[in-house]
Amino acid sequence: LDPITNPNHINRLLVASALVEKPKNVLVIGLSIGTWLKLLTSFPGVESIDVVEINPGYVDVVSQYPVQASALTDKRVHMHFD
Repeated sequence: LDPITNPNHINRLLVASALVEKPKNVLVIGLSIGTWLKLLTSFPGVESIDVVEINPGYVDVVSQYPVQASALTDKRVHMHFD
């Protein structure tokens, strides 16, 4: 989650947040380790986040990272596996 070292390329997400004023509904394609999802839960005004992932095993991976794992229990986050 560090924008200085930028290991997860979160700079792209932060730039996108500047382009869309107060997004309400967000669609995430691919969960990975949940870094982008965690950041999205901190955006003001976000009411709903739908995450589409192929592999439900990623939830187990995210659970190993306490900061990112907290996003999985956010009531605005809806996981879809297909």
